[in-house]
Amino acid sequence: MSLSIVNTTTGDEVWSSSYAEFHTFCDALRILGAVQLGDYMKMMDYAKSRGLWEITPDEPLLVLLLHSDSNGYIFPEQAGVLAERIDGLMHLLQMWQEDASVFVDGLRFAHAYEQILKFT
Repeated sequence: MSLSIVNTTTGDEVWSSSYAEFHTFCDALRILGAVQLGDYMKMMDYAKSRGLWEITPDEPLLVLLLHSDSNGYIFPEQAGVLAERIDGLMHLLQMWQEDASVFVDGLRFAHAYEQILKFT
């Protein structure tokens, strides 16, 4: 099975991989970003797992790390800060740099043009 993250306006894929690869990428972001999920898991609910954050968290990676990997969204409000946070880790992402770069570009585009990204 594969996972895609698609711009709902343009139809462009900003991420495409297997679920396992995506989870490995997210785990690399969590480790490199020094994010401890324990305390954040308590604040998790169905809406946030689908991308519906009332307030963007101080740690933008949480938008991705706590996200369900199907049937959810990344909204423009979170896309910009998430792009910047991942971009700041880019030099550490070695094997993920090409995929991460495409993802960051897609996040920035979605933010700039107020477009929604959908997990499919």
